[in-house]
Amino acid sequence: MPIVALAVGFLVGAVAWHQTSAFPARSLTWGACALGFVLVVWALRSGVLTPHDGTGACARSTGRLGWLGLWVGAALIAWGSTAERSRSFFDDTPPESWFTSRTLPVTLTVLERIPLAGGPPRAVVAALSDGRNTHRVRLTLPDRGAQGNWLPGERYHATVRLRPIRANIQPGAFDSEWWAFRFRLAAWGKIVSATPLEHAPHWTDALVRLRIDLAERLEKLPPRHGAWLRALALGDRSSFDDTTWQLVQRTGTAHLVAISGMHVTLVAWLLGGIVARLWQRAYRATLWIAAPRVGWLVAIAVAWGYALLAGLGIPAVRAALMLTLAGLAMLHAQRLPASGVLAATLLAVLVWDPWAVGDAGFWLSFAAVALLFLLGRAEAPWRMGDAPSAASRSFGQRLWAAFRSFVTVQLALTLALAPLTLLFFGQAALLGAVANFVAIPLIAYAATPLALLLLIVPAPLLGQGFAEVIDRTLDLLTWASHLPAAVRTAPEIPAGLWWVAASLLLLALFLPRGIAPRLLALPALLLLFVPNPQRPEVGAAQITVLDVGQGQAILITTAHHALLYDAGPASNRWDSGHMLVLPYLQRSGIERLDAVVLSHFDRDHTGGFAAVAQALPIATVWYGAPPGTLPPDDVAPLRNTLSARPCRRGTEWEWDGVRFAFLWPTDAPHQKAMSDNAASCVLRVTSRAGTRFLVSGDLGVREEQTLVAMESQFGSDIVVIGHHGSHTSSSPAWVGTLTPRYALVSVGAFNPFGHPRCDVLERWRTQGATILRTDRDGALTLTLPANGNTIAVDTARGKNGRYWHRPFPAFAECGEHRTR
Repeated sequence: MPIVALAVGFLVGAVAWHQTSAFPARSLTWGACALGFVLVVWALRSGVLTPHDGTGACARSTGRLGWLGLWVGAALIAWGSTAERSRSFFDDTPPESWFTSRTLPVTLTVLERIPLAGGPPRAVVAALSDGRNTHRVRLTLPDRGAQGNWLPGERYHATVRLRPIRANIQPGAFDSEWWAFRFRLAAWGKIVSATPLEHAPHWTDALVRLRIDLAERLEKLPPRHGAWLRALALGDRSSFDDTTWQLVQRTGTAHLVAISGMHVTLVAWLLGGIVARLWQRAYRATLWIAAPRVGWLVAIAVAWGYALLAGLGIPAVRAALMLTLAGLAMLHAQRLPASGVLAATLLAVLVWDPWAVGDAGFWLSFAAVALLFLLGRAEAPWRMGDAPSAASRSFGQRLWAAFRSFVTVQLALTLALAPLTLLFFGQAALLGAVANFVAIPLIAYAATPLALLLLIVPAPLLGQGFAEVIDRTLDLLTWASHLPAAVRTAPEIPAGLWWVAASLLLLALFLPRGIAPRLLALPALLLLFVPNPQRPEVGAAQITVLDVGQGQAILITTAHHALLYDAGPASNRWDSGHMLVLPYLQRSGIERLDAVVLSHFDRDHTGGFAAVAQALPIATVWYGAPPGTLPPDDVAPLRNTLSARPCRRGTEWEWDGVRFAFLWPTDAPHQKAMSDNAASCVLRVTSRAGTRFLVSGDLGVREEQTLVAMESQFGSDIVVIGHHGSHTSSSPAWVGTLTPRYALVSVGAFNPFGHPRCDVLERWRTQGATILRTDRDGALTLTLPANGNTIAVDTARGKNGRYWHRPFPAFAECGEHRTR
């Protein structure tokens, strides 16, 4: 079918654009669109796709050429058109003054309120205007609240503080720049003050306001599980806490806490069926239009209405489109193959939103439906051959057949979707079939209908019934999450291995019936979890400065050992250990840490330690502190479970031919009066070839000078610039003695401290050092060689940069260029 070739071609083109690192010339993208259009028109109008009676080689080759032209043409159109549609967003950027001003007076119009209900709004998405420029931004509200209701359509005169959107780029990290591009956000920031203005809500705000009204109505019901109620009824998941998210992710049931295609289909089928049954009882009405037709029309209308109410998510749109196509075919007495319906839906979704290929929901939704179609086709022959007819089967036989089919589908979905969940989330719920077996009936056939009924009839008794269903569901999911091997985290998977495993899994699903052929799925699944750490050879060491924002975390690996120097920052709202450090370690195949070094006890260096210590075994912990100083209470794992000791000069050891040595602090009596920064652990790593790496935490100028005087040979090839490039470190004597080839800065983008300082960077450059920094380059990976003198350098943005990653702004290069 041509529609299948068009859909697949468009999918390939969209994926190809998603992997593009930079915008090509307009002539190239428009040329691709023109060539693609010519190929598609030629293939459709020349007749080469029409079956012929002839079986000659010429006819067959011409037909293949036509299908190839159709496929390539669709791919070129998708690639070129998506590039130009993407370019329009990046061509219209906020002026630099929006970010360099301490505060900015603007007029804002609220577009979305976050969350819809469940407490005071925390943030809004708004259209900001300074009189000349208008852009869509996300703004957090003041902690003490702000005057006004912050409903969509409301206008305010506000003073805001803005910053560009900059992601932490490294394996396992959430790409906030992609998220901002998907929601067309040009910046984010904070509202300092706001005064409501007179406004007249536009009709386009009506739907969003309706969602808020419904959410607030649901909020008046019994308070237990209000977040679940809003998620299942309205698709609002902004009120879920971290504990709930971790539970549904560990059990592979995250798709159930959103309005998925299954929910849309279920609601449309129920209401359509009810209306059709009632219509049948009206004899005169059936003479005008048949009851099945009415049922289909109602189902289509309900599906689109529910999808609109849920925010038009990709799974909901996919279900509504498929239901529409199937309904229209039935109304016109046409029979459409399942592949044609799915392909037409895929093509429509991609034409409307080609960037959906970057979202996990798109792939999981379409892959699950395609798999269900394929399973139904594969099992049909043997069912017809050995199964009794439906009329002759007893109720018990029909119940057993339904149970067996349900179990088969859940196992197949768990296995077949494992590569996709690993690709997007880095982990897979291996017992997802068990959890879904329990959760799907409870959520889909009990909780969801109750949630929808509560939208119409907000009765407390129904609310209590909904809460009871969610209680039982959470109990069962909690039990499933504690089963052995409930979830497995996999290291970063090479592309070739991923494709091999995915192909074997699909092959196993469609082999002949029986257990033995399906066992091929087991080694395929195991391939995805084979540890594949990218470890250096014996005698070499790999240094990775993680992109953790305004803080520091450095992973040092040898052939068989791993050391973490600092664990990143944390605050009351955000923990880099949980969000950045631990995911990177897991994606790197690190299953245990042979040592952790906490340079000193500032929160920007130790904040993430608790999350790492709870997840991974740690053999040894060293920490930097003045003599006699105990670790603070916020580093609880040190006191409770780990063998910890202070760093001291003279401590040395060797792993895999690589030498490690602490150079500071010393045991001198006067050091008891030192500050925490002055007691930072200074660690030197030397490869077998003699190449050196040095990191000094937040060591101050005075201590730097003392250490320079103590060391006779202090040169280093790679140095982490102390204290994030602050003027309190990097003294001229220190820089002049070290003379590195590479100077690394771990620093947060647009931080309020003015790090790194311009004079500090210039001092290192004068000594011939190449500056690499996490805010500009992402995670930094350098390898100390076992032989020779060549240092391999790799930056995350250089390796994984995409077109939506904006260039680093010049005003943020160093502190003296900032006004904040």
